Amino acid sequence: MKLILYIYILLLKTDLLTVIFIKYMQLYLNKTGVVQSYIYYHLYQKNEIPILT
Repeated sequence: MKLILYIYILLLKTDLLTVIFIKYMQLYLNKTGVVQSYIYYHLYQKNEIPILT
């Protein structure tokens, strides 16, 4: 739960920090589909999915 809150806080900060954080964390979150879906949902709301693809 703390990880989700931490990610959510970062998503509210600068886009550059968010992209770098997501790129870094994806290496560790591939096994946790729920958390990854949560991340992509918020990125989709911000229309930033193309940055990650």
